[in-house]
Amino acid sequence: MEQTNPAGRLHAILVKAKQSGGSAFAVWSRVFDEPNTTADQASMEVQIKIFSRILQVRQLVDDAEEALLRIDGLSDKYFRPFQRIRPLIQQSISSLTGSDLAGTMMQITEGDMTVLEFCSEKLEELHIEPIVNEAELQEVLQEVNSLFDEVRAATIDAELKSFILDGLEAIRRGINEYRIRGPKRLKEALGEVIGSLAVNRDVVKAGSEEETVGKFEKLCYRFAAVVSFASDATGLLTAMKVGLLPGG
Repeated sequence: MEQTNPAGRLHAILVKAKQSGGSAFAVWSRVFDEPNTTADQASMEVQIKIFSRILQVRQLVDDAEEALLRIDGLSDKYFRPFQRIRPLIQQSISSLTGSDLAGTMMQITEGDMTVLEFCSEKLEELHIEPIVNEAELQEVLQEVNSLFDEVRAATIDAELKSFILDGLEAIRRGINEYRIRGPKRLKEALGEVIGSLAVNRDVVKAGSEEETVGKFEKLCYRFAAVVSFASDATGLLTAMKVGLLPGG
């Protein structure tokens, strides 16, 4: 299946989910390639990560349906799977650690999966998402992880530290969730960073001489360039530059 459109990505995720069994936590841990452990044994960080990604799958369902709605004259049959997919996501959100998904998973039929394939083909006919250089994304992610540890250990203003760590975490989530929602998720992550810049301009300006701020700026520019290329959103790169440059 093509994964350059939301229906294709949703199909791929559901294929993995239907191959798994057990609790909601166990199913989604396998889908997202997290260590095979129980919810009780998993750290709070891992539980939050799994929960966040399920929320992204819920948004992916909306993305796929909205993309199909933009196709004039599309038959209602293309939309039937969504009414059986949404209960699976909602049950997982409502009871991540205790819910058994077997019954709800069975409601998603092979016919539904086939229709999703047709949905993906329809979307591919009309629009192919820009291809992101995943090797470059992984390089950015490595830089994010390295700088996160450096900033966390640094002796700098607490408000500035919080701002940078929040920005790095937003970028990290965006990259990690790119495989769920594609370039749109990267654009959302960059939007979070730009929004935070707008709110914390004085904090950034006051700490502009800090080495970690310079490294964060450079990393943000690089991420913005990737997102701008992937989303044809050059305005985001401009907004990033205006937000970071002194007096911008």
